[in-house]
Amino acid sequence: MDPVTMDLATMDLVTMDLTTMELVTMDLTTTDLVTMVLTTMELVTIDLATMDRVAMDLATMDQVTMIDLTTMDLVTMDLASMDLVTIDLASMDLETMNLATMDQVTMDLTTMDLVTMNLASMDLVTMNLTTMDLVIMNLTTMDQVTMDLTTMDLVTMNLTTMDLVTMDLATMDLVTIDLTTMDLVTIDLATMDLVTMD
Repeated sequence: MDPVTMDLATMDLVTMDLTTMELVTMDLTTTDLVTMVLTTMELVTIDLATMDRVAMDLATMDQVTMIDLTTMDLVTMDLASMDLVTIDLASMDLETMNLATMDQVTMDLTTMDLVTMNLASMDLVTMNLTTMDLVIMNLTTMDQVTMDLTTMDLVTMNLTTMDLVTMDLATMDLVTIDLTTMDLVTIDLATMDLVTMD
């Protein structure tokens, strides 16, 4: 015998489950289904129109979780660190947006690619955790930098001038290839020797 209350002014239908101590509110106007668990102080809202599920922990007030039951997106907002995390349960993509630093990080859990987009500096960083390749793309200057963390080779590709620059951090050789004229320029930063090959 759970008590049910209907508020005719707000059109709220309120049900209290005395076993689980859940307070359930159904707004017949907006079709929002709100559940308040009085023991854990968790507030859960389900929009039956958009099928969005939002959970708020009123005790810590630091995390809001939304599950879009249509697209199966799992979104977590940490109010302390201002991290916005999205997990697409269909494609298994994990995306983090830090609203303070404006860093957007995407983790493909299938290919193990870690992609960081900084919206302030317009740097697009890709880290492949399998091959350990680190790729940085600056969308303003159109510079693409690849760092092989195994061989420690640093490769820069400018997509505007089509210059390909390789920096070997072991031998300190700086190699430039102009893909238009196919000129090969090597600079030994230790001896400061300049070698040009056409």
